[in-house]
Amino acid sequence: MSELSSLYGVRPTVIFTWENEFLKRSDELFSKHGPMSEIDFKKGCQEFYAKIGELEMQRE
Repeated sequence: MSELSSLYGVRPTVIFTWENEFLKRSDELFSKHGPMSEIDFKKGCQEFYAKIGELEMQRE
């Protein structure tokens, strides 16, 4: 962990958190459904940008 953290400039706890998250979600990431279609990706981006806009309005 310490070698990776010094190589990438992040704290070891961050790498540990990423590792745990990957292990929890690896079945989802490597599922048989294949990669997300371009349409699904664009829809997800639109929802993401809408949420960002909503949060910016709440902050202001």
